Amino acid sequence: MPQALSGNLWFDNEGLRSNFQLELIQLTERAMVGTGKWSTKEHVKSYKHQEQEYSLRNMTLRVVIALTPPYGMVKDSFVTLRGNDRYEGYSVDLIQELSQLMGFNYTLEVQVDKKQGNYDNNTKRWNGMIGKILYGEADLAITDLTITGSREEVVDFTMPF
Repeated sequence: MPQALSGNLWFDNEGLRSNFQLELIQLTERAMVGTGKWSTKEHVKSYKHQEQEYSLRNMTLRVVIALTPPYGMVKDSFVTLRGNDRYEGYSVDLIQELSQLMGFNYTLEVQVDKKQGNYDNNTKRWNGMIGKILYGEADLAITDLTITGSREEVVDFTMPF
């Protein structure tokens, strides 16, 4: 039988999927919290007493952006700016707001060549922002990134904005 993220694929006589399990997760203001499991055999099994919280609090995320207005731009300033203060735009405002809400820190890194990320059949590697995420050089990217089928196979996307 084929393997899926939620377990082996089994079908009943009517062609409906059977015998699988799903993880129940509650999205809170600060984290994703595992609250239980659902399966075709046991139905809902709650483990609220053993909640596992996936918190970003006090973590430092590496965020890659591209300098493409209005998403990312270098600030005009008469004084020398350092670190994240050098940049402005939608991507910068978004990560700053998320950081304040969820209690994490972040470091902005500019994708100088502005490559979003493509798979190279010769090198068998991804380049650009997608490559940085896949190879552990960045934790996330915020930009006007085009969602493609091949990219969706290797990274997760938020809802387009």
